[in-house]
Amino acid sequence: MSVSGEECVPFTSGLLIGIGETREERLKGLLLLRSLQQQYGHIQELIIQNFRAKNGTPMAEAPEPSLEELQWTIAMARLVFGASMSIQAPPNLTPSLYGFAHYSVLVLLDAK
Repeated sequence: MSVSGEECVPFTSGLLIGIGETREERLKGLLLLRSLQQQYGHIQELIIQNFRAKNGTPMAEAPEPSLEELQWTIAMARLVFGASMSIQAPPNLTPSLYGFAHYSVLVLLDAK
C-alpha cells in the first residue's frame, strides 16, 4: 500500500472482521491505515466487511461476528478517520434481523 501511495494510486482498503482477531487488533489495523492515509492521502474509502461462513469451505463451521461487533468496528473506523472518509459496510453480508432485510441496513447506520 505504501508503494501505491508513493505513486499516488487511489486505493480502497478496509477490514475483514470475525476471523479470530480481537477488537484491539482491528483498532491497530485502522490506525495503520490512517497512518498511510495521513502520509500519502491515497485511500478513497474503507470497507468494513463481516466474515460469513460458507458451506464447503474450511471455515464453514466458524462463528460469524455479531452485529454488535460489526457496529463497533464501523464506529471505530469513523472515529479514527473522521467524517471525511467514505466508510462502507456491505448490507448484503449482514444477516436480516427479525425477518426484515432493510432493518439490518438501518441498524448498521445507527452504529454506536
